[in-house]
Amino acid sequence: MDKLVIEGGIPLDGEIQISGAKNAALPLLAATLLANGIHHLHNVPYLRDIRTMLKLLNHMGTVSEHNHVLQIDSSDIHTLEAPYDLVKTMRASVLVLGPMVARYRKARVSLPGGCAIGARPINLHLKALEQMGVDIRLEHGYVLARANRLRGAVINFDQVTVTGTENIMMAACLAQGTTVHIYLPAHKEARTQEAPLPPPSEKKVLFMDDDDNVRAIGGKLIAHLGYKVALAANGNEALALYMSSLESKEPFDAVILDLTIKGGMGGKEAFDRIRSIDPHIKAIISSGYTDDPAISRYREYGFMGVMTKPYKIDELKELLKQVTG
Repeated sequence: MDKLVIEGGIPLDGEIQISGAKNAALPLLAATLLANGIHHLHNVPYLRDIRTMLKLLNHMGTVSEHNHVLQIDSSDIHTLEAPYDLVKTMRASVLVLGPMVARYRKARVSLPGGCAIGARPINLHLKALEQMGVDIRLEHGYVLARANRLRGAVINFDQVTVTGTENIMMAACLAQGTTVHIYLPAHKEARTQEAPLPPPSEKKVLFMDDDDNVRAIGGKLIAHLGYKVALAANGNEALALYMSSLESKEPFDAVILDLTIKGGMGGKEAFDRIRSIDPHIKAIISSGYTDDPAISRYREYGFMGVMTKPYKIDELKELLKQVTG
């Protein structure tokens, strides 16, 4: 067996150049398929898997040069296929599936290793893509994928998948609507332990957002934190739910209002109208835009907190704890 023999006792001194991470470089290489033009990647390690991915990209029509800085020109993609001869040598080759079907609406990719979907399955990738509107068929060891237009979706992975997370995130970049949200993504800690669920609470939260995916995910996050949650798609629905809670003498302990509602009553107006009925309302304003005065100076508008999108569960947990007491 090979071994390393290290003789110590000598002070270490000097400099070495650390190469980049292969597992970070591979999805970045696949991501160059998403956009037309020349891409520059620095500090890419020139390892066998990297060379295999470059061969695959070149087969599809990219032109690459690796001289200190890796340059990839994806202006002329002419082959939307990842053949078995290349994919069999590296499972990460399946990462071209998401970018290809997102940008070109179709792809033909060999199953990794030419194997049936098995112990390290890509069926998680395929199921998620189907939820985004992709038609998937398996023929003669190949995945055939077609789509008119990818759409946002709520993805629930049945188990941790690194390449699955990367593939769907890349496909989501060109999906219509809300960026795909992924539950149970790849995370090292998820393999060994699960975070304990908080004890259920009697406190109620009203969550308003006009995006179906954001509303569904936000509701699940709030419920996961132990709160009872009611969902509204616009200010009128939020106002009706809040008034109903007052009439039943079970008012909401916190309200999260989306700042901008397309074609409807937004968060500021909804808050003003609710506050005219209940001056003690505890409201949080939410938005993906941080430059609006209602976000940057939320206290001046009467809000008790601000949540910027995309939501992070730790921040949401802490903010709801502060607001609800």
